[in-house]
Amino acid sequence: MARLVVTMSSLAAIITSKKNISHREQDCDTAHHDSAKGYTPVMIGVDGNYLGTITIAYKIRQSNPEALAMLKFLGIDPLVMLTGDNAQAAWSVGEHLGVTKVMADLLPGDKVNTIEKLRREYGKVAMVGDGINDTPALARVGCGHCNWWILGRYSAGYGNR
Repeated sequence: MARLVVTMSSLAAIITSKKNISHREQDCDTAHHDSAKGYTPVMIGVDGNYLGTITIAYKIRQSNPEALAMLKFLGIDPLVMLTGDNAQAAWSVGEHLGVTKVMADLLPGDKVNTIEKLRREYGKVAMVGDGINDTPALARVGCGHCNWWILGRYSAGYGNR
């Protein structure tokens, strides 16, 4: 699992998965409850001890389900969502969007492997990414778009192909 270390004065806080922070079972119960509601809980610890949880909620633009419905109408199938988020939150978002399949808990390398598998299975693959973690996978598709497209093109190491 990925982790982020934030230094505040002389105190280092680690933002990571629950597996890396000592915490109470009750903290897990709260995180599971939030996940079941479609949120992504992120535990924060200092010196390996649980400090608290930040819960992230995704706001889905009204146009997103409409755009995916249009792709389905045009015969584009399957519509697969690849995400690094937890499975429960991903399925909640995917269901609202109307995607065909959800693949969650993916690291950037997992997304690359999945894109390669989809290319072998379906031939052409298009992808929309929303951040730097998507750039390695975007480099493998025939048609891709990322909000950070300039940064993504060069961090993925494929320049002006």
